[in-house]
Order: sequence, then C-alpha cells, then structure tokens
Amino acid sequence: MDAVVGDEFSNNKQGDGGGGDPLVFNVLDSMLKGSLDRLKSMRSAFDFIVVVVGFVSCLLGFEL
Repeated sequence: MDAVVGDEFSNNKQGDGGGGDPLVFNVLDSMLKGSLDRLKSMRSAFDFIVVVVGFVSCLLGFEL
C-alpha cells in the first residue's frame, strides 16, 4: 500500500520546478489578492482612527 501511494506522489512535478496546475495558481493568486485588499482596508481604517484620536486629543489639550 505504501508503495502505491509513494508512486502516485512521485509523478508530481511541482517539486522539481515543473509546471503545476494553473487552476491551483489562479485560486492561490485570488486568495492572496483578497487578503491584501482586506489588509489595505483595515490599514486605512486604522489610519483614520489614529487621525481622529490625534485631532480630538489636540482639541482637549492632551499630548500623545
């Protein structure tokens, strides 16, 4: 049984720099782009909060 499983994985050409399934790369690429877009939106929201807190603290006379 182990030899059969080993033979199936030995046909995989991704380990030696070979091609690979373009569908897998497309899925991973879209997942990465989605994650980067979410991080970008979270960062812009955080930057906005920092600006608002800084503005309010200046109005109230606090130093950060």
